[in-house]
Amino acid sequence: MKRAPFQKYVEPLFALFFIIAIGAMVHEVEWLENTLGGLRLFWIAFIAGGLLGMACATAFAYMRHELLSGMSGPVLRSLIFIGSMTVAAGLALAAMASLLNRSDVGEAHTMTATINDKFYGRGQARTPRLEIELDTGVKEYIQVDRPFWDSVAAGDKIELTLCQGTLGYDVLRTWSIQGSGGRDNLHQ
Repeated sequence: MKRAPFQKYVEPLFALFFIIAIGAMVHEVEWLENTLGGLRLFWIAFIAGGLLGMACATAFAYMRHELLSGMSGPVLRSLIFIGSMTVAAGLALAAMASLLNRSDVGEAHTMTATINDKFYGRGQARTPRLEIELDTGVKEYIQVDRPFWDSVAAGDKIELTLCQGTLGYDVLRTWSIQGSGGRDNLHQ
């Protein structure tokens, strides 16, 4: 199979986009974990980015299928390209949404929460986490530092300092045991 002109330049660009999208999402995961409603923000942005990526990749695969190389047939090549660009665009938009939400925050406000459970993450993400219940009855998971995690127990009341982000999701800035001084988020 003969390579089309500029094909050697197109394929690395798509691979680079995929790697950058994964890297950006890995960087933003901790911020999403300490965003109230962060899982909802992730899924909304991921699905929107995935649909956008699928539409763009389908149009590209239809119009410029000769630029997609490989040893398989053109249909399988196009499907692999469309699938990978869907995932990459979804991850890229989710990371951008998280970054946008935390980049321009509003005034800080406090909220009281009750610790339901404390645990370490599983697998490679072995970081101290708390399952908290907000005054509104919503359950959230937050990532905290080890000294704070050691000093609290299930049933304790904690005070969270939150800032409303650009997209309307509250970003956790500090945490403390109710009535004591605040402890900064690890990312400040």
